[in-house]
Amino acid sequence: NSIMPELPKWFRSVALVRRIVDGKHRWLARTKASESQLGFITAQRLERESFRESIRREVAWVLELNAQKEFLVSNMAQLNLEFVGRLPEDDAESHVAVAFYMVDIYRKQALQIVNQQPANVWLSSSEVCAGLSNAGIKLDPRLVFLLDRAGVINSWD
Repeated sequence: NSIMPELPKWFRSVALVRRIVDGKHRWLARTKASESQLGFITAQRLERESFRESIRREVAWVLELNAQKEFLVSNMAQLNLEFVGRLPEDDAESHVAVAFYMVDIYRKQALQIVNQQPANVWLSSSEVCAGLSNAGIKLDPRLVFLLDRAGVINSWD
């Protein structure tokens, strides 16, 4: 009777920060400091914290916004994804659990704060799905893989 070794865990919540421009969705991506690629705001849960609470905390901290007044995280995840598999750029399988939350910034002043941060860039749905910005910057391959698997962003939107 062999006991299976426990797989490494990759549990995250992902912020789908969106706005509508000319009737089309735009998604907030950020330049990752350590790499020359873009990613969405993600959070690891702290002890006794829900996926939603973790994304609310991380969005407030990363974007320097007031969680009480300047943005809203959807009450429920847009989609929960859980599987055992190998993520791009990983050597081994992991137990992956990801919760995607819609985030809406709802004050002009807050949007200005976000737009003034040089790390932030708004991408079209087709750029996100292609994994490449129009400026030629790649998106984190893990994010692209998870978004594709979850189907939460459609290229034509």
